Amino acid sequence: MTDTRREARARRRAQHHGLRLTKSRTRTSTDPRFGSYWLVEAQTRGLVAGGEWGWDLESITGFLDAFEVEA
Repeated sequence: MTDTRREARARRRAQHHGLRLTKSRTRTSTDPRFGSYWLVEAQTRGLVAGGEWGWDLESITGFLDAFEVEA
């Protein structure tokens, strides 16, 4: 599965739980946030996962897997 499809799937899964998947907007490849993702609560915009520097897509999908098991 391509990264674009994996990202779209992760966005749909997050939305199903009232979360929003956001991606770093930086275009500088040396920035530590380059290509990073965060999960944010859709209504309050509170950070749910990703921390200060963000996570890679694989870590986000792993978090969603664990989140779905608990829910």
